[in-house]
Amino acid sequence: MLTMKQSTKKSNMIKPILVILLFCLLFYGLYYTFRDSLPLIVSRLKEASPFFVLLMLFFGFFYYFLDSVNTTLVVRTQNKDFTLKNGITTVFLGFVTGVMTFGSGTKPAQTYYLSKHNIPIGKGFSLCSLPYVFHKLTVVLYATIMLIFQGKFLKRTYQEAFSYLTAGYVFSFLIIAVLILLFTSKKFHALLFYLPERFLHSPKWLEKLALLKKELQNLQEESVSLLKKKSLCASLVGINFLKLTCWYILPFLACYAIHSKTVFPITEIIATSALMQLIIGVIPITGGMVSAEVVYLLLYNVLFGEVSAASTMILYRAVTYYLPIFYQMPFVLYKGYRLKKTTSHN
Repeated sequence: MLTMKQSTKKSNMIKPILVILLFCLLFYGLYYTFRDSLPLIVSRLKEASPFFVLLMLFFGFFYYFLDSVNTTLVVRTQNKDFTLKNGITTVFLGFVTGVMTFGSGTKPAQTYYLSKHNIPIGKGFSLCSLPYVFHKLTVVLYATIMLIFQGKFLKRTYQEAFSYLTAGYVFSFLIIAVLILLFTSKKFHALLFYLPERFLHSPKWLEKLALLKKELQNLQEESVSLLKKKSLCASLVGINFLKLTCWYILPFLACYAIHSKTVFPITEIIATSALMQLIIGVIPITGGMVSAEVVYLLLYNVLFGEVSAASTMILYRAVTYYLPIFYQMPFVLYKGYRLKKTTSHN
């Protein structure tokens, strides 16, 4: 029988293998789908405008920079010495571990890093989780604004898929509602524990439930304390709007990069991107891997055509997901080495 340590080690070995297999499956699927158009797609990518590609890279990086600003603002409520460089490390660490562990290692890794900056584990988890809640909230708010001002365009363009867009909106709203209740409501906590406490009476389970209840109580207290800071909340929402816009304009820039100027105005491209992000957000795959490619192609095939949609999708995903893995991973490994070295000296 495997011990807990051996089981964890085995799980940690399997997850990277699954990530690699998922990458291979994705690339094979894309190749199979576009095998007839592949020469034209490759030709367009080879002739891509360096200026617009660099512009896309700038906005792709600026997204993660603004995410780091949000994290820094939140953590500084507990540690005034927490720098923007520390915030960048926290975000990069969360992204890289999220990719390698399918999202399960994101918050533990970030919480551990914050503990090295004098933030207790319980508080650290709350501080890491709050930016995520505001991110999801802003995704829904952004999509709501686009539905109000670009609803006619979206309904006209995506008649068959509009029901899926509506479902994505409803599911995202429900996720936000559950997250807010989880972070702020003691009554919701009591409701969550009602059935487990009635039917699980063994000492082992009661101990686990008591520990979980304590962690949720700490989460609720810290979250409510932070949410009372109205200026902080307003800043987080405002920065998230700017952050999301950095990604939402990328398909528009990608069209110019491959010399395929779209006839659609940038506002309609942003509206499509906002609805795309809404749908991707309710599919439980870290980084939107596979789901992002599929949803992008489904929506932008209608606007750009098959070849342009595939070409711009490759640029879009390279800038938002695949390239960040390559430039963030060395940074995280270096910071991890420095942190380990400092800890061993202490």
